[in-house]
Amino acid sequence: MLRMRALSLRQFSNLSHARRISVLPTHIIFGVADSTGVLTRVTVSADVQYNSFGIAFCSAGYGKGKVVRSVLYIRRDWSHKGIGTYFRRNILTEFYGQDGFFEAALDAGFSVSRMSASKVLANPHLISDYDAIVVNSRQHPKISLYELLTRLSKSAKGPLVLFVSTPSPEDLPGDDVLERCDMIVKREPFRDFSRYRLRVRNLDKIRPTMLACHLVKARRGKLPNVEQLVARNYGRSVPLRYDVFFSGIASNRVRFETWQRVIKMGVNQVGGIQQKPEEILLPPDHPINGPKMSRRRYLKVARESRINLALDGVGPFTYRHLELWCVGAFMLSTPGIREIITPMRFQEGVHYVAFNDIDDMEDKIRYYLEHEGERRAIAEAGQKMFIEEYNIRRHAEQIRSWLSTI
Repeated sequence: MLRMRALSLRQFSNLSHARRISVLPTHIIFGVADSTGVLTRVTVSADVQYNSFGIAFCSAGYGKGKVVRSVLYIRRDWSHKGIGTYFRRNILTEFYGQDGFFEAALDAGFSVSRMSASKVLANPHLISDYDAIVVNSRQHPKISLYELLTRLSKSAKGPLVLFVSTPSPEDLPGDDVLERCDMIVKREPFRDFSRYRLRVRNLDKIRPTMLACHLVKARRGKLPNVEQLVARNYGRSVPLRYDVFFSGIASNRVRFETWQRVIKMGVNQVGGIQQKPEEILLPPDHPINGPKMSRRRYLKVARESRINLALDGVGPFTYRHLELWCVGAFMLSTPGIREIITPMRFQEGVHYVAFNDIDDMEDKIRYYLEHEGERRAIAEAGQKMFIEEYNIRRHAEQIRSWLSTI
């Protein structure tokens, strides 16, 4: 039985195991389980607002801040990747990979200085020169994120932002770390923030970003025209030669199980799994193994395939999702994509199709192989959505808007 009581926002923000139940125009209703397991229904009166993603948050405690123009970005540590990666990221300043979309938006919206955590800690007087500080959560494996944020929070004259670039939606630091930040920008977080076991005031700091598409290259001072790029490289239709395609590394068990079922289906499949050298799980002649393809070959086969599988990797949202939309290929995805939110607005059944389990995947493969018109309409709608939604400048404006409310 649900007990009823009312708390102020300040009182409620100290509770660490709140689960959001519903949102009303003037208050938010949460459920909180105490140590005995009794669920308490808590009403928090606040100024309820919605961000551009439809996520409700309390604006209590926030006011219009000063305009942010200059940003100190404490970058991710790439020393273990070698001189080539260092040159591309820090000399040419290319924006790509797991951090690329957010970093490109940051560069497009602000005057950004990029420094290592060790340099900032050695020169603390630099901190006060900037309107805001953004810290990559993977700033350095040997520097405590908690200690770094604690020191920065004491000297920063503006917002302190944590950028969490890890691919799993559940990957967020605990309340002790997040308390040091004014905002948390998370790669593909859960759509339902109540899945995070965090205090409400830290939940309300979360804003979504995503990884970058390898096919849309961005560099400091030079952002791509996505519409022209897609039209030039992937605008023409090509003959379809294959039924089902997937090619990727063995980063998730679901990839083994899924591709094994596709092989048993007897359809015209192409691709396979590339096992990690340090983690060989199957013999070299196993039928699910497949050679790594060149980028050019990979994209050609994707466009020539009726159905392309987008399967969970380390996280539920992968480079493959973005690449398939970009090239105008039909996508059948694992269900995790339903649970996350990104700056791109896409809809199941319109821009992609997802399956519930392996049996449902087989049913949907057979269905869409037989329904060419539906398949083509979804593929075309997905590409159109990508052109409109993969928008670095718009994400820059979102970040600017978020910072202005702190």
